Amino acid sequence: GFDVSEAATGAEAVAKAARDLPAVILMDFSMPAMDGAAAARALKADPRTAGIPVVGLTAHGTAASAHNFGAVCETVLEKPLNPEAVMEALRRAVDQRHAGG
Repeated sequence: GFDVSEAATGAEAVAKAARDLPAVILMDFSMPAMDGAAAARALKADPRTAGIPVVGLTAHGTAASAHNFGAVCETVLEKPLNPEAVMEALRRAVDQRHAGG
């Protein structure tokens, strides 16, 4: 039920989000050039994208914690991922955004 747009780097994700204003962003922590934590911080700092919920994904829990990934994401899921858990996190983030919080 989601239209999907992909980005290869954190910087590309930030640019696409500002242009497309998606309902939710699924952000991997490990991305080239700009990691997911830096990209999520950039999104939250931009008034155009600050309200877009970010669901973070990581296989590097310790590194993600060190970069405060969880502080800039509504939810962080650890790999390996359960597809149902990912879909539930995306739906919950969209529902919370539409509910105003």
